[in-house]
Amino acid sequence: MLRHDGPVFVIGNLDWAGDRLADRLGSHPGLCRVPRSRLLLDLAVAIDRNQPALARYGMSEQYWLKAVAGFFDGLQRDHAVRDRKTRWATYVSSSGLSIEQLDRMFPTAQFVHVITRPRGGAGRVISANRRAASRLLPGRYLEITEDEVAGAIDVCALRVLRFLGEEDLVAGEPDALVLH
Repeated sequence: MLRHDGPVFVIGNLDWAGDRLADRLGSHPGLCRVPRSRLLLDLAVAIDRNQPALARYGMSEQYWLKAVAGFFDGLQRDHAVRDRKTRWATYVSSSGLSIEQLDRMFPTAQFVHVITRPRGGAGRVISANRRAASRLLPGRYLEITEDEVAGAIDVCALRVLRFLGEEDLVAGEPDALVLH
């Protein structure tokens, strides 16, 4: 299996389910659940709003997005190292950033999309994220349902950890994955 070392984005439109799953993944010895904040969204919005000013430097929007992603990734990796973990994971609301936007910024990221029953405009957001995910390389996108998170969080987390390649086995229990 291909070993990933990029960030993990749990994305969805129902905060409780995505946050709960991200928290559970953060209990794995290799994954650090970084503090939730609006920093990444605010930085991405600043790039978008300031394109005319930033264009004067002769760099493309993609240049600035990568620069912001490098800054944010460094901040989160430093946080993970302080927590003695190798990768970071976070929850992102799909109403703020889409898989397409996140992929442009973090081309090595893996995405865990928590699918909820469409309410209001959420169906369009879910469809847009699924279309973006269909263009990703295999091993970068997994769908989980809200019911899976609510019904059996540990079973759901184990499924996600297998997808992420974080299969640290417990000694003597070949089918069990480490969750603390």
